Amino acid sequence: MEPDQAPRRGFDSGYTLAAGVLAAAAILAVAAYAAGWLPPSAVLIILIACLGGALYALLFLRRAGLRAATSRELAARLEQSERRYTRLVEQAINGFVVRSPEGQLLLVNEAYCRMTGYSREELLTLKARDMVVDQAVLQKVALLEPGESTRIETLMRCKGGGLREVEYVTQRLPDGNLQSVLLDVSARKQAEKARQESERRYAALVDQAADSIWLRTPEGRMLFVNDSACRMLGYAREELLASRSSVLIHASDHGTAARIDALRPLETLRLERVMRHKDGRAIPVEASVQRLADGSIQVISHDIGERKRIEQAREESERRYAELVDQALEGILVRSPQGRLLFVNGTLCRMLGYAREELVQLNMRDLVHPEDADTIVRVEQLESGGHLQLQKRMRRKDGQVIHVEVSARRLHDGNIQSAIQDVSERKESELRFRSMVEGAPNAMVMVDERGAIVLANPQAEKLFGYTAAELAGKPVEMLVPMRYRGDHAAQREGYSRAPQMRAMGQGRDLFGVHKQGHEVPVEIGLNPIVTAQGRFVLASIIDITERRAAEERERAYTEELRLMSRQLLEAQESERRTIARELHDEVGQSLTATRISLRDLEQDAAAGALAPRLADTSAIIADLLAKVRQMSLDLHPSVLDDLGLVPALRWCVRTRTGGSGLEVTWDLPEDLPRFDAMVELTLFRVFQEALSNILKHADAHQAQVALAHAEGRLVLSLRDDGRGFDVDAARRHALGGGSLGVLGMQERVRLAGGELAMESSPGQGTLIRVSLPDRGR
Repeated sequence: MEPDQAPRRGFDSGYTLAAGVLAAAAILAVAAYAAGWLPPSAVLIILIACLGGALYALLFLRRAGLRAATSRELAARLEQSERRYTRLVEQAINGFVVRSPEGQLLLVNEAYCRMTGYSREELLTLKARDMVVDQAVLQKVALLEPGESTRIETLMRCKGGGLREVEYVTQRLPDGNLQSVLLDVSARKQAEKARQESERRYAALVDQAADSIWLRTPEGRMLFVNDSACRMLGYAREELLASRSSVLIHASDHGTAARIDALRPLETLRLERVMRHKDGRAIPVEASVQRLADGSIQVISHDIGERKRIEQAREESERRYAELVDQALEGILVRSPQGRLLFVNGTLCRMLGYAREELVQLNMRDLVHPEDADTIVRVEQLESGGHLQLQKRMRRKDGQVIHVEVSARRLHDGNIQSAIQDVSERKESELRFRSMVEGAPNAMVMVDERGAIVLANPQAEKLFGYTAAELAGKPVEMLVPMRYRGDHAAQREGYSRAPQMRAMGQGRDLFGVHKQGHEVPVEIGLNPIVTAQGRFVLASIIDITERRAAEERERAYTEELRLMSRQLLEAQESERRTIARELHDEVGQSLTATRISLRDLEQDAAAGALAPRLADTSAIIADLLAKVRQMSLDLHPSVLDDLGLVPALRWCVRTRTGGSGLEVTWDLPEDLPRFDAMVELTLFRVFQEALSNILKHADAHQAQVALAHAEGRLVLSLRDDGRGFDVDAARRHALGGGSLGVLGMQERVRLAGGELAMESSPGQGTLIRVSLPDRGR
């Protein structure tokens, strides 16, 4: 059944029913009339009413049918429109969303899903507050009336937690829902920020540019100036923007204004002009002027005053340079490749005895000695930029020949420039120097900065066996033994960086090597020499073979004397030990026995006249026995042999300082081992002598004794707070025979292979320090 047939069937059924009812009513009315129940007028009225009712029913049903058909057509069109609307929404580039007044999302399109990162199903479970960062936006939208709309920019929350800048266009629909169209403006915002940042940087760049930049209207009203323009002209920015460009043009430069005004759009003009500073002074500038498309004029300029001053200074410098060249100590000339003189300075004229006008008429070959004509060819063979130094002879106007040094250079234009120096006096000096070196009694060798031999005299030839010709140009290391050559080269390079005179004999033992290969002991003195040719070192060399032999003989003799002195000292100590033992054992025992006998006699004669005399004699013998014992200990302390160094030092102080008032403090190791007898005896004797000097001469109140054993040495020090003395004066006094104590201490320590140091000055006390090798027993 077609869609519009059902309404038509309903209309026909209704119309048939209505017609049947009205026909029945008409029949009943006619029957009533026939039966006499109704009058004719009533029947007529009923018939008219039935006819009218039939017509009304016909019209009503017809209208109802038309209305139903129209509703069906409208519904079909509405459905088609909604399908088109849905497709349009889904295909829209912008996000689209419809939500309820409570914020529930009712409809979203695909673009909105992509924009937020959610699926459609996820979005339809969310509310507007879940998507919007600024909740005040929702409050503003909630106030919209039906049909009203608003545009809002805000941040939208995406699925991953990110934020996106969007622009909302929201409208309240008639049914109360809210419809929003969203435009993602993140890229636009970023572009705007980038543009603003670019404009800011451009403005900052322009404002900070080293060049002055300003923009003015064709009438001269200033539109823009940067900081450089303000600084250059001395105005504040506000002053320049309130002024006209004409006030900035110096009175001497009004002619350039017409050229600028004649510019066509986009035409550029570069020129130099003069601007006027605020204080009225002129500022020369170089400017680039362009008329822009809108007619305004843009000027970029920079101050060239400094450049102008530099150019003037350069011109002045060139003038002064020309004067300097003319007055230079060296002769200077410029000549053509063919030898014609193009320029000569005053020094060269004076050197050769010519006037300037005479010299420039000559050729180079007229001035060079015929025997040195080959130097002209060598100079002419120089390439562009090439440089050559040489020596030659030149002839003066009066015929005199002079020696000169020439520094020649080929200029880029092909001409040749030469600097000429008269070295005739230096040549004579070199000849005198060579004669002096040749006649020197010592071997003399001169070496240049590279270490090459440039001169060797006959004594050097005799010492090393080479001829001067064989040595010339060779490295000086050929005269050094092979094992020393590397060190010698390094030392020579270090010496060349800071050359200084070195006297003969300073430094380590040196050896030369003869041509035949044997080594020669030598002493070398060095003398740096600076000449116009460079820096050289002149070495004076002496063969010390004989002296070395004599020194060896003297060293052997000295060692023999030292050995004899040690043996003598040991013999002396041995004799002391023997005498001390004899005094202690034999003399002491005899005295003891005599004292015992006297005591026995004293007891026997207790009441006799001899008793007092025997008592006095016994006392004398007791005193003599004590002195003999002390003499024995002084000759050789047995405590040193029996107990060691530390107890011997304490015993020495205890026996010698009693009643002197000297307070002694100790710093002695407790577990000191025993050492060689000579070492212990030497330290004890030095200490004994030093303590005696303190007690006799120092007038000291305190003394400190320290003994240390470390790093293979035994060190004893004795310090007092006495009156002190002049150490050098004491040594001179001892050497003059005035005292043997200091010399004795020094000799003892030296024979033991040690060192003795004395530090003292008047009023400052004295320190004596002895250091000996710790040779064990």
